[in-house]
Amino acid sequence: MSHFQFIFAFTVLVLTGTLTFAYQHLKSTSTTETTTTAQVQKKGTKSPIRYQRASFSPTPSASNRTLSNRAESTQVELTAPMTRHLQKAELATVNTIVEKINRDAQSKLNKLTGTYQLSPSQQEEILPYIVAHHKQAHPALLVGGRSIPSVNPGASLDDSIYPILTPDQQSILSEKALDDDAWWKDVIDQLDSDLDQAIESGEMVPAAEVEADEDLVVAPPSNEAAAADGTSSSHASGNLFDLLGQ
Repeated sequence: MSHFQFIFAFTVLVLTGTLTFAYQHLKSTSTTETTTTAQVQKKGTKSPIRYQRASFSPTPSASNRTLSNRAESTQVELTAPMTRHLQKAELATVNTIVEKINRDAQSKLNKLTGTYQLSPSQQEEILPYIVAHHKQAHPALLVGGRSIPSVNPGASLDDSIYPILTPDQQSILSEKALDDDAWWKDVIDQLDSDLDQAIESGEMVPAAEVEADEDLVVAPPSNEAAAADGTSSSHASGNLFDLLGQ
């Protein structure tokens, strides 16, 4: 073997060994990375993280509770013992009347609140007086579970709520009452003037006074006649006093 052939063979051997080592190293590195990745993936799927939506019952907000409490404190109703003896049709009539009282009272309270800027506590205190002054009021009515107050005969709603108002609100009420009195005075004066002019012009003739016969006895109207006239000797038809028997 010549010197040149020896050097060539040695170079090829070294180059082959180097390439073989490099190949084995790269293969080992690739295998290690694949194994590591597989282990990581296996770990990730072994105990996956699960998110569970929590179930809860919504708690009513403070505003909702306030509205609910206000609705209960302003509800107009009758105690059960008062309606226990009623027939189905009578009970339906009573419920209709109570519902109308409730609507009328709430409407009146809203108007007063707009006029006098009533506070919530004032509204709660005034509402029973509104119900008590209603034309269908009955002592058995309850407002928010409380009996309605008694009112003095001839007293107006303004008279009843006046002590509940603040001084500024009382001033507004007094001015409003004066304005109302002045308006009615103007209306009455105008009616009197129109009547006098109608009599003077002959358009109207004063009714002649008829002396009652001393021997004439006027019988009181019967129930049928009163019903025909829309009046009653005690209470109007559909009144709670008649329906409840008290």
